[in-house]
Amino acid sequence: MESNEEQRAHIRAGWPYGIEWRIPVPGTTYDWRGGELSQRRVRASLISQAIQPTVPDARDVLVGLPVMYWVALQIGMNAEALFREVASAAIPEMRKLLIDWISEPERQSPEDGGWRLVETPDGPRYKLRW
Repeated sequence: MESNEEQRAHIRAGWPYGIEWRIPVPGTTYDWRGGELSQRRVRASLISQAIQPTVPDARDVLVGLPVMYWVALQIGMNAEALFREVASAAIPEMRKLLIDWISEPERQSPEDGGWRLVETPDGPRYKLRW
């Protein structure tokens, strides 16, 4: 799934970045209430971050990775393989973030990353503790 900057720019041009996407949990999707989370949607979410032209603040990326990893596991994906696959298409800075993060298993729990699962009117959601 490797890509160059020209290919990433082509994908970004047609991507719906203006939509408010939610943090996923099983039984939900990023962009609509009551939808169904799928492997395709989880992969697309990671790719959307990975192909951005820059990484303005690595902390903003790193804080969301534990939830994406956990969701991938919960829906039967090989989360490590997914992150490595997406890293291969990423811009160099994001590639390094993904590979470094996936290489540290102690960072992969949502709770260790500051997240907690809460019930909301739209169903369960991960929220940051702070």
